Amino acid sequence: MINKANEVFNNFLAQLHTYDYYAFIWIGLVFFILLVLSVVMVKKRTSHAVITLLFAFIFLISAPFISFYLIHNFVYKTEVQVDMVKKLHYSKSLVIKGTLINRGIENFQTCKIEAGVIKTGQNFLKDFVSKIKPMKKKIIFVEKKIIPGEIHLFNFIIEPYTYRGDFNVTLKAECKK
Repeated sequence: MINKANEVFNNFLAQLHTYDYYAFIWIGLVFFILLVLSVVMVKKRTSHAVITLLFAFIFLISAPFISFYLIHNFVYKTEVQVDMVKKLHYSKSLVIKGTLINRGIENFQTCKIEAGVIKTGQNFLKDFVSKIKPMKKKIIFVEKKIIPGEIHLFNFIIEPYTYRGDFNVTLKAECKK
């Protein structure tokens, strides 16, 4: 159990970027400054000190999520498009061709591209569950330098694929330096 927790923590640290470390340092400094400010204010204005302390803890909890969103949507922003989806009838395969575009400001060294096949239907609840847990899922890793604005073409072959109903394909990409 401890080994699994250690593995998850090490995997989390391996996924962090330089900007993430800068954000953590900035969050720690601001939190420390707010704590010192609330301690200084406690003798003169207790209510202001309590509000500052409350704000410090709210900041400590919310700032990592906000910084993660900002970093990954501006610095490491990607655009993934589905170019072609073709179901092969004789080999029971599904071929997905797509495009990955670096829309961020940093070069990418590795990208994890995930394709999911989702059933579509008339039932809203089943469609929602299908989006959370796709019927088929495949991940590929691209180990190539992709500069900002560059386009990278990729292919997925999902085997065996025997579903005959309507479906959609979703693509997600996570890239890092």
